[in-house]
Formats: sequence, C-alpha cells, structure tokens
Amino acid sequence: MSLYVLLDLLLAYELKEYWLREYDESLKRGIEPRKALQKTYKYIQENDKLPEGFLY
Repeated sequence: MSLYVLLDLLLAYELKEYWLREYDESLKRGIEPRKALQKTYKYIQENDKLPEGFLY
C-alpha cells in the first residue's frame, strides 16, 4: 500500500527518475507491485515519459 501511495505522489509531481528508482528498489526488496504499477512502469520504459496517471 505504501509503495502505491509513494509512487502516486511522485507521479503527481512528475518525478520520473525518482519514480523509477523507488519502483526498482521495491523489486530488490522482494515487493511485488500492483498490476497498475507494473503497467505504468512498462509504459515509462517504452515511452521515456510519465503517463497522466496509473495504467489499469
């Protein structure tokens, strides 16, 4: 839950590099992100920009 809230805030402030860093760090800690976060991560990797909101 807290990962989702953190990434939501970073998305709102358009902090792409921090968003990617926190997502990657969560994977290293063994956290499995929600599907919406996984889709959003894929979008960022493919388009090199943040979407308007999480992708569901």
